[in-house]
Amino acid sequence: MTRRIVFGLLGLVSFVIGMTGAAGAGADWADRSYFAGQLGAFVPGDDLDDADLHTRTAFLLSYGYHLTPTLSVEGAAGYAAAHGDHSRFYPVVGYTDVDMNLAVLPLTVSLVGHLPLGRLELEGGGGVGLYYAYFDGDLDNFWWDHRTFNDSDFVTGVHLEAAVTYRFASRFSAGISARRWWTQEAGFHDSVHGVAVRLDANLDGWVVGGRIGFQF
Repeated sequence: MTRRIVFGLLGLVSFVIGMTGAAGAGADWADRSYFAGQLGAFVPGDDLDDADLHTRTAFLLSYGYHLTPTLSVEGAAGYAAAHGDHSRFYPVVGYTDVDMNLAVLPLTVSLVGHLPLGRLELEGGGGVGLYYAYFDGDLDNFWWDHRTFNDSDFVTGVHLEAAVTYRFASRFSAGISARRWWTQEAGFHDSVHGVAVRLDANLDGWVVGGRIGFQF
Protein backbone atom coordinates (compact mmCIF):
# COMPACT_ATOMS: atom_id res chain seq x y z
CA MET A 1 0.00 0.00 0.00
CA THR A 2 2.76 2.45 0.96
CA ARG A 3 4.68 1.61 -2.21
CA ARG A 4 1.62 2.40 -4.36
CA ILE A 5 1.18 5.71 -2.55
CA VAL A 6 4.82 6.71 -3.10
CA PHE A 7 4.82 5.78 -6.80
CA GLY A 8 1.47 7.52 -7.26
CA LEU A 9 2.87 10.65 -5.62
CA LEU A 10 5.98 10.61 -7.81
CA GLY A 11 3.80 10.16 -10.89
CA LEU A 12 1.63 13.10 -9.89
CA VAL A 13 4.62 15.35 -9.25
CA SER A 14 6.13 14.40 -12.64
CA PHE A 15 2.80 15.23 -14.33
CA VAL A 16 2.59 18.57 -12.51
CA ILE A 17 6.13 19.51 -13.56
CA GLY A 18 5.47 18.60 -17.21
CA MET A 19 2.13 20.39 -17.48
CA THR A 20 3.12 23.52 -15.60
CA GLY A 21 6.46 23.79 -17.38
CA ALA A 22 4.68 23.78 -20.73
CA ALA A 23 1.99 26.19 -19.56
CA GLY A 24 4.50 28.61 -18.08
CA ALA A 25 6.92 28.74 -21.03
CA GLY A 26 7.52 32.32 -22.07
CA ALA A 27 5.16 33.76 -19.46
CA ASP A 28 5.98 36.76 -17.28
CA TRP A 29 4.91 37.33 -13.68
CA ALA A 30 5.73 39.74 -10.90
CA ASP A 31 4.91 38.00 -7.62
CA ARG A 32 7.28 35.07 -7.21
CA SER A 33 6.72 34.45 -3.48
CA TYR A 34 3.67 33.90 -1.30
CA PHE A 35 2.62 33.14 2.24
CA ALA A 36 -0.49 31.11 3.00
CA GLY A 37 -2.29 30.20 6.19
CA GLN A 38 -4.86 27.43 6.58
CA LEU A 39 -7.13 26.97 9.58
CA GLY A 40 -9.52 24.07 9.89
CA ALA A 41 -9.83 20.53 11.21
CA PHE A 42 -7.68 17.42 11.38
CA VAL A 43 -9.71 14.33 10.47
CA PRO A 44 -7.76 11.23 11.63
CA GLY A 45 -7.39 8.17 9.43
CA ASP A 46 -8.35 4.59 10.27
CA ASP A 47 -5.53 3.78 12.72
CA LEU A 48 -6.17 6.81 14.92
CA ASP A 49 -9.93 6.47 14.62
CA ASP A 50 -9.69 2.84 15.74
CA ALA A 51 -7.78 4.09 18.80
CA ASP A 52 -10.73 6.41 19.63
CA LEU A 53 -8.84 9.55 18.60
CA HIS A 54 -11.12 11.95 16.74
CA THR A 55 -11.28 15.31 14.95
CA ARG A 56 -9.82 18.47 16.45
CA THR A 57 -8.26 21.73 15.25
CA ALA A 58 -5.46 22.03 12.70
CA PHE A 59 -3.53 24.81 11.00
CA LEU A 60 -0.77 25.08 8.39
CA LEU A 61 1.56 27.97 7.56
CA SER A 62 3.24 27.87 4.15
CA TYR A 63 5.86 29.78 2.20
CA GLY A 64 6.01 29.24 -1.55
CA TYR A 65 8.37 30.35 -4.32
CA HIS A 66 7.37 30.23 -7.98
CA LEU A 67 9.82 28.44 -10.25
CA THR A 68 7.52 29.30 -13.17
CA PRO A 69 4.20 31.18 -13.20
CA THR A 70 2.41 27.85 -12.75
CA LEU A 71 4.83 25.81 -10.61
CA SER A 72 6.08 26.54 -7.11
CA VAL A 73 8.10 24.85 -4.42
CA GLU A 74 6.45 25.20 -1.02
CA GLY A 75 7.56 24.63 2.56
CA ALA A 76 5.00 24.26 5.33
CA ALA A 77 4.81 23.75 9.09
CA GLY A 78 1.72 23.24 11.18
CA TYR A 79 -0.20 21.64 13.99
CA ALA A 80 -2.92 18.99 14.02
CA ALA A 81 -4.70 17.67 17.10
CA ALA A 82 -6.88 14.68 17.92
CA HIS A 83 -8.70 13.83 21.15
CA GLY A 84 -10.47 10.82 22.57
CA ASP A 85 -11.84 9.34 25.76
CA HIS A 86 -13.43 6.07 26.83
CA SER A 87 -14.17 3.90 29.82
CA ARG A 88 -13.20 0.22 29.61
CA PHE A 89 -12.44 -2.81 31.73
CA TYR A 90 -8.73 -3.68 31.84
CA PRO A 91 -7.25 -6.81 33.45
CA VAL A 92 -5.70 -6.24 36.90
CA VAL A 93 -6.87 -2.60 37.28
CA GLY A 94 -10.58 -2.95 36.41
CA TYR A 95 -12.75 -0.24 34.87
CA THR A 96 -10.65 2.79 33.89
CA ASP A 97 -11.50 6.18 32.40
CA VAL A 98 -8.96 7.13 29.73
CA ASP A 99 -8.57 10.65 28.31
CA MET A 100 -6.15 10.96 25.36
CA ASN A 101 -4.62 13.79 23.33
CA LEU A 102 -2.46 13.62 20.22
CA ALA A 103 -0.55 16.55 18.72
CA VAL A 104 1.12 16.23 15.30
CA LEU A 105 3.63 18.82 14.06
CA PRO A 106 4.34 18.39 10.33
CA LEU A 107 7.29 19.94 8.50
CA THR A 108 6.93 19.40 4.75
CA VAL A 109 8.17 20.40 1.31
CA SER A 110 5.95 20.23 -1.80
CA LEU A 111 5.82 20.84 -5.52
CA VAL A 112 2.59 22.68 -6.34
CA GLY A 113 0.99 23.36 -9.71
CA HIS A 114 -1.13 26.51 -10.20
CA LEU A 115 -3.86 26.94 -12.81
CA PRO A 116 -5.10 30.58 -12.92
CA LEU A 117 -8.63 31.14 -14.20
CA GLY A 118 -9.06 34.88 -14.00
CA ARG A 119 -9.36 35.74 -10.31
CA LEU A 120 -9.78 32.07 -9.45
CA GLU A 121 -6.81 29.74 -9.07
CA LEU A 122 -6.71 25.95 -8.80
CA GLU A 123 -3.75 24.36 -7.01
CA GLY A 124 -2.60 20.78 -6.67
CA GLY A 125 0.58 18.97 -5.73
CA GLY A 126 2.37 16.76 -3.25
CA GLY A 127 5.56 16.18 -1.35
CA VAL A 128 7.36 14.65 1.61
CA GLY A 129 7.84 15.57 5.24
CA LEU A 130 8.80 14.88 8.84
CA TYR A 131 6.08 14.45 11.46
CA TYR A 132 6.69 14.91 15.18
CA ALA A 133 3.89 13.55 17.36
CA TYR A 134 3.23 13.86 21.09
CA PHE A 135 0.73 11.54 22.77
CA ASP A 136 -0.45 12.07 26.34
CA GLY A 137 -3.42 11.51 28.59
CA ASP A 138 -4.90 10.68 31.98
CA LEU A 139 -6.05 7.46 33.65
CA ASP A 140 -8.63 7.38 36.45
CA ASN A 141 -10.04 4.36 38.26
CA PHE A 142 -10.83 3.00 41.72
CA TRP A 143 -7.13 2.57 42.53
CA TRP A 144 -5.66 5.69 40.91
CA ASP A 145 -6.67 9.31 40.70
CA HIS A 146 -5.51 11.26 37.67
CA ARG A 147 -2.38 9.35 36.65
CA THR A 148 -0.73 10.69 33.49
CA PHE A 149 1.15 9.08 30.60
CA ASN A 150 3.04 10.54 27.65
CA ASP A 151 5.48 9.72 24.87
CA SER A 152 6.61 11.16 21.53
CA ASP A 153 7.94 9.97 18.18
CA PHE A 154 9.30 11.20 14.83
CA VAL A 155 8.16 9.61 11.56
CA THR A 156 8.35 10.40 7.85
CA GLY A 157 5.47 10.67 5.42
CA VAL A 158 4.12 11.79 2.06
CA HIS A 159 1.16 14.01 1.23
CA LEU A 160 -1.11 15.31 -1.51
CA GLU A 161 -2.79 18.72 -1.45
CA ALA A 162 -5.34 20.77 -3.38
CA ALA A 163 -6.85 24.24 -3.07
CA VAL A 164 -9.27 26.63 -4.77
CA THR A 165 -8.61 30.32 -4.11
CA TYR A 166 -10.06 33.66 -5.20
CA ARG A 167 -7.91 36.78 -5.50
CA PHE A 168 -10.04 39.54 -3.97
CA ALA A 169 -7.26 42.19 -3.99
CA SER A 170 -4.04 42.70 -5.92
CA ARG A 171 -1.97 40.62 -3.47
CA PHE A 172 -4.53 38.85 -1.26
CA SER A 173 -6.53 35.69 -1.86
CA ALA A 174 -8.89 33.45 0.11
CA GLY A 175 -10.34 30.01 -0.47
CA ILE A 176 -10.55 26.43 0.71
CA SER A 177 -7.85 23.76 0.82
CA ALA A 178 -7.33 20.12 1.73
CA ARG A 179 -4.26 18.05 2.47
CA ARG A 180 -4.06 14.26 2.92
CA TRP A 181 -0.96 12.73 4.47
CA TRP A 182 0.26 9.17 5.02
CA THR A 183 3.02 8.37 7.52
CA GLN A 184 5.06 5.53 8.88
CA GLU A 185 3.81 3.89 12.05
CA ALA A 186 4.53 5.88 15.20
CA GLY A 187 5.06 4.16 18.53
CA PHE A 188 4.01 5.61 21.90
CA HIS A 189 4.92 3.56 24.97
CA ASP A 190 4.66 4.40 28.66
CA SER A 191 3.60 2.74 31.90
CA VAL A 192 1.49 3.70 34.91
CA HIS A 193 2.29 1.79 38.11
CA GLY A 194 3.75 -1.01 36.01
CA VAL A 195 0.75 -1.18 33.65
CA ALA A 196 1.76 -0.67 30.01
CA VAL A 197 0.16 2.12 28.01
CA ARG A 198 0.83 1.58 24.32
CA LEU A 199 -0.29 3.04 20.98
CA ASP A 200 1.23 1.94 17.67
CA ALA A 201 -0.45 3.71 14.75
CA ASN A 202 0.28 5.67 11.61
CA LEU A 203 -0.63 9.35 11.75
CA ASP A 204 -2.63 9.38 8.51
CA GLY A 205 -5.39 11.94 8.13
CA TRP A 206 -6.92 14.93 6.38
CA VAL A 207 -6.42 18.64 7.11
CA VAL A 208 -9.31 20.62 5.60
CA GLY A 209 -10.28 24.24 6.09
CA GLY A 210 -10.21 27.82 4.93
CA ARG A 211 -7.11 29.46 3.50
CA ILE A 212 -5.85 33.01 3.09
CA GLY A 213 -2.79 33.99 1.04
CA PHE A 214 -0.50 36.96 0.41
CA GLN A 215 1.68 37.27 -2.70
CA PHE A 216 4.77 39.44 -3.00
